[in-house]
Amino acid sequence: MLHLSGEHVYPVEPLDENSATALFSERAQDADPHFRPDPADKAAIRQICRRLDGLPLAIELGASRTRTLTPTELLGRLDRRLPLLTGGPRDLPARQQTLRATLEWTVDLLDREQTRDLLHIAVFTGGCTLEAAEAVCGTTIERLSALIDHSLLQHNATATGSRYAMLETIREYAIEALERTDRVETLRRMHADFFCDLAVRTEPELEGPAQANWLRSLDDDHDNLRAALEWCFGGGDAELGARLVGSLWRFWYLRGHLAEGLRWAERALAANPKASPSLESKLLRAAAILAQQRGDLRATAEMTTRRLAVARTQGDAQEVAACLNNLGLVAIGEDDIRRAERLLRKSVSVFGEAGEDASFRARIDVPLGNLSWVALIVGDLMGAETFASESMAIARSRGDVEQIIAMTLVLSLIRIQAEQFGEAVELVEDAFRLADPLDSKTIFCTLCTPTAILIARKRNFERAAHVLGKRLALRDEIGRPRDWFHYRVLEDTEKRVRRELGEETFLEALAVGARADVRELFESTLKDAERPSFATG
Repeated sequence: MLHLSGEHVYPVEPLDENSATALFSERAQDADPHFRPDPADKAAIRQICRRLDGLPLAIELGASRTRTLTPTELLGRLDRRLPLLTGGPRDLPARQQTLRATLEWTVDLLDREQTRDLLHIAVFTGGCTLEAAEAVCGTTIERLSALIDHSLLQHNATATGSRYAMLETIREYAIEALERTDRVETLRRMHADFFCDLAVRTEPELEGPAQANWLRSLDDDHDNLRAALEWCFGGGDAELGARLVGSLWRFWYLRGHLAEGLRWAERALAANPKASPSLESKLLRAAAILAQQRGDLRATAEMTTRRLAVARTQGDAQEVAACLNNLGLVAIGEDDIRRAERLLRKSVSVFGEAGEDASFRARIDVPLGNLSWVALIVGDLMGAETFASESMAIARSRGDVEQIIAMTLVLSLIRIQAEQFGEAVELVEDAFRLADPLDSKTIFCTLCTPTAILIARKRNFERAAHVLGKRLALRDEIGRPRDWFHYRVLEDTEKRVRRELGEETFLEALAVGARADVRELFESTLKDAERPSFATG
């Protein structure tokens, strides 16, 4: 770029998938006239082109290797692209005969600060925000712009703001160069510090009214968070990694990364045997909640009991109340409803004894909400409505969208039991409207329960099977086994839908639902539920 007035910039974008695969096949046939890709080769070629970022030179150099490697073999060797992408036509300039030479030629055009920034920004995985680049790399918007002008960095506008990223082929070159300097460990430490601070700042926001925006921010940096955790537990700073884990559990839960989150929590506990009581408690909470969502009640009870012992030793009443609530959930999972109710009521009592601590007392909405589920299980609809309404009011005052959705679903199930279907539809619609911006597979999975029951009670059994199929698909995606409450209230509905449709039609409808877009499925199902159909029964 010349940066002259009247100048128009037309960025040369990477090739789209179809153009990239066509180029690869054409160049592969130039290299080997007998090259005839079979279906497996074609699938490998698509993956190769994605791994090479759609860069024409990289694709041409890769295709030239088909003289000695099949596409599948070539794909298997692309963990390190640069040593493989050599051997361009000898009549081209030297800088175009290998991808490394091309990159070196481009980097030689940079000044010293720009070169330093290119290497430092490679510490990010999956790109970064301007704030992150400035904090970790000490760069400026002007120097980032120079890297963009040289096509070494890309700027992308996202829902959460501007992000800067390298194509992976360029990042491989830059990270190799960075690892040859004495700055690499310092940069990785600064990277981990930045993302730990981000997670700590984000944690309280994941229960507030701006929850959706903060979830999207963590989504954007999920790869950076993983990289920071790997560095921390790979010899960097295990305590820093533990702080990161303790702040991320709700993100993993809402986004359905249950197995991943549990692995990190267990790794953090193992790496920090002498953690401070507060840090140990946070790690035990993360591990216990994620284990409970994965259906491991024994591990949940064990870790929650350990957390409760720490809380009592420290005299932390809020932690004691939270542990009693979670042990109540374990008791429900073990079908010990009396013990569950006793523990949940004790949790409510401890929260209620908080005196002037309003933020502490506000947490009472969670055990109240769980008592509403217990009342619903035992058929106490009046008690369920009382508990749910109390929990809802407190959750609204806190701006806790997740809890509001949960209590809306309890109220919808109460209305279904009372055959007040119009009100039930409105409540499920309210819950879906709140859940939509969160884009949480975990919450969508939960939403399927009252939706399937509602539409089945209106005798639209095929649609009910679609919703049941989507619920099973979401449950499998997030690694959540059959859970205690939803199976209890869904079992009769599932049996009836299966009986009414017949086994073959039922299984076909489940498969249709599993493939459906979750939002389109909810919207169409709720429209069907609004119709005055079908006799109930």
